[in-house]
Amino acid sequence: MITLEQVQNYTKQRFNEADGSDRIEDRVFAYYIDTATRDYLDTKDIRKMTIGNGPIVILKETGDIYYFSSNPSHMFGSNGVGVNTAKTAEEFNNALNELINKGDVSARSTEQIS
Repeated sequence: MITLEQVQNYTKQRFNEADGSDRIEDRVFAYYIDTATRDYLDTKDIRKMTIGNGPIVILKETGDIYYFSSNPSHMFGSNGVGVNTAKTAEEFNNALNELINKGDVSARSTEQIS
């Protein structure tokens, strides 16, 4: 089982920040990490927002890391819930399987947190 501390360390390294805990959202089955620019996170000024970024998702049970975008299929899937918006493991797995069936390369985890 992956801990919040492991995800905080990963986030600090990934974004070269002393504390990136404001990027992390705990969704029970996974940690979602916001990939927005630090300027946007600090100010919420939409002019500092980047387009195309989605969350990094780290599954708690396995440590598998997924990188998603703001692509509508990542946001909404075919039934209104995508991998980016999933609130449960079941929703995430259904949306992930949909992406796998479409051949979406983002649906493959190539890394694990340790």
